[in-house]
Formats: sequence, C-alpha cells, structure tokens
Amino acid sequence: MTVMTHYLGERNFAFTINDLSQRSAAQTFFDRNGEQISVAEYYLKNYDIRLRDRDLPCAVQKKPKPGGGGYDESFYPLELLNIVSGQRISIQKQTSNLVYDSASWNMQLNPLPYSGRADDPQVPEHALGVPTPDRRAEEPRVHPQRQPVLQGVRRKFC
Repeated sequence: MTVMTHYLGERNFAFTINDLSQRSAAQTFFDRNGEQISVAEYYLKNYDIRLRDRDLPCAVQKKPKPGGGGYDESFYPLELLNIVSGQRISIQKQTSNLVYDSASWNMQLNPLPYSGRADDPQVPEHALGVPTPDRRAEEPRVHPQRQPVLQGVRRKFC
C-alpha cells in the first residue's frame, strides 16, 4: 500500500508500506546515535509532534542497505500518514493473515477507563463532554387509541 506523509510541509513524500511493526509507536525502539529511542519520543523531540494514538503500530518502510546485506527499516506512526487514493490490492495479496492482523490490533487496543464523572481528569485531556441530564419530569402524554382493523368484512353502502 502506498501512503504519503503529511507532517513535513513541502518535503512530504510517498512510499510503500512493507510491513506493520509488532509493537506500538511507544514500544517500538530503534538505535539513534548509539541511544535507544522510541518512535513516539523521536517524533516528539524532532518534529514536536505528540502522538495521540501511541498504541497503534507503525508502518515499516524497508530500504536495501547500500552494498547489500539486509534492509534498513524506517518506522512511521500511522496517524501521520495518508493513504494515496486510487490503489487496488490484488486478490493474491488479500490473505487471511492480512485480515487477522488488522482485526487483532483492534482487539488489543484498550479503551480508556472512564468514571462517568465530570471531574474525571480524562474529560478535559481527551476533550470529552459530559451531558447534563434534564431532571424535569416529562408532561404526561395522551396517545390516540388505535382503531380496530376489520379484515375480510364486506359492507354494503346505500
């Protein structure tokens, strides 16, 4: 699948996703100048981008190493990519593993615990709104009675 970055301004580029990372952006680490850093930390430090969906996997781009001998992997958070339109996936690439992998990530994402109270700290953090129920009693309603339906009865009209 071909995607395009959208956080680099005029330097945005398109590439083909070769794989998805086995771990989330917060748990995927790589070596940078001899130091292990997570993908989420890297984007915060270098681009001042705080990932909202740190629990999603990363798109992996694999480039052949110069001179052969394997691949260099680059990790991109999914929320920073747009899918290039007009693509088709051949029937050979539509495997049950593809469907299983995407479904398993949906099952692994844990929903945030929410207490239902307006003073819950997650309310302002995640821009949640808490509706205030209207406590007034509803006025009684009188519903019209249904008229019986006569089926199969013939009447004579004069």
